[in-house]
Amino acid sequence: MVEHCFKTITQDLASPIYHRTPQKIRVHMFFSLLPLLVLAVIYNAVKDISGVSLNSILNTLRVIRMTFIVNGRNVVKRLDAKGDDEIRICERLGITA
Repeated sequence: MVEHCFKTITQDLASPIYHRTPQKIRVHMFFSLLPLLVLAVIYNAVKDISGVSLNSILNTLRVIRMTFIVNGRNVVKRLDAKGDDEIRICERLGITA
């Protein structure tokens, strides 16, 4: 999610954007920094796990999948985290199946 947000925002930043009002400038800066803030919060929650670094956290998060299967009013949540690091990160962030 964080990587997708960052890619989307940086694609927009690659072309010149000229905002004329202070409100539009503030909103643009907010959305530019939001993915980095989310990544920082996630990293601070899991940084003491062995083998997890700021460089590796995106690769580790990329392989965690959460699937919701909806059938009427029944919702089944399935977590796919195969590696030990991924499972520890899910536990630390409170992500459970």
